[in-house]
Amino acid sequence: MLSIASISVFNTLSTDFLLVKFDITPTQESVNDYTFNIYRSLSPEDTSMFFCIAHNITETQYEDHGVNLMRFDTNYYYKVRANNVNTGESVMSNCYGHLYHTEPDNLAFIMLYENQRLLELINNDPVSVLLKRRLGVRCSNCWDSVRKQARLADCPVCYGTGVVGGYSAAISIRIGYLTPFPGQQMGINTDRVSVEEAPVTAWTTNYPILQPDDVIVDSTHNYRFEIDDMRPIYKNQKMLIRQTFTMHRVPATDVIFTLPV
Repeated sequence: MLSIASISVFNTLSTDFLLVKFDITPTQESVNDYTFNIYRSLSPEDTSMFFCIAHNITETQYEDHGVNLMRFDTNYYYKVRANNVNTGESVMSNCYGHLYHTEPDNLAFIMLYENQRLLELINNDPVSVLLKRRLGVRCSNCWDSVRKQARLADCPVCYGTGVVGGYSAAISIRIGYLTPFPGQQMGINTDRVSVEEAPVTAWTTNYPILQPDDVIVDSTHNYRFEIDDMRPIYKNQKMLIRQTFTMHRVPATDVIFTLPV
């Protein structure tokens, strides 16, 4: 049976939800055979007090909107149950994730607000984030069950990710550029002249949490970028307030351009 290695709970400094993320213990089993249930409790001691809040999800993260983040005396604990869809077996995680809900960090709120305000003042056109699916139904068109990878980079079913659909629904965000925008490095029109572009470095606030291979869609210029790396900035090593990331532009012939946004 597949097992859960760790569970993390993030307060994105929103008053609306907590972000629950979990990691799977390395295994030879196919994650295509599993779905996951998310459980929440106000106490970690009594397992009977963990109540299911999400059924049969296929992502390794979940937004819990059922919490009251205006109460500072409430702590939240989470467990994850892995369900094998073929055998009917299921196993609850031995570990749990938690958020000790204490008095709000007002300085962190101010820093986040200032970052959001700065992005509004910069006033770049909003972009869309497509988070890469890392779990889910394996692509029947190109998944290699022996090598555990997609065989077709331009697969119209999984878009080269190996998981049906390829990416989650678009999330609109604002970003600020720390390096010249593509086409500005040499002051030329890159739609007509082929040049070797330098990677683009940009930043955004704390949501959504970005990872390598996620996609940024700039509909204004009809550009698509793939994220190469993300460097988080925390306050007190626990409050994520800013993300700096490097990305490269993908050619217009890439299958990513066929993704609906």
